[in-house]
Amino acid sequence: MLGGKSLLATRAHTNEGIAELYDTIGQHRQTLSETGQLIVRRRQHRRQELLALLQQRLMAMLVAQLDQHETLLKLNDQVQEGLVDPYSAVEQILGRKDILLWR
Repeated sequence: MLGGKSLLATRAHTNEGIAELYDTIGQHRQTLSETGQLIVRRRQHRRQELLALLQQRLMAMLVAQLDQHETLLKLNDQVQEGLVDPYSAVEQILGRKDILLWR
């Protein structure tokens, strides 16, 4: 036992401990299912996946706008020149509906 958790020794090349590992994984899944944690974890994972995909897509769309939107071009230049700090630029961008409502 390590930290209240069991350790299983396995050796894939000799198949030693593989059946025990498989059984332990099955028992763990059954416990998660019986306690409702399997559903909770699946919901959490799906939410995290949704947010990650949204973040990727929104960032890609916003970055594409950097070269096309006049305000973003100016802010980008000002940040690069040190005239505006990145945090203030982000607040300005988030406050502009014309930037965020593209497509």
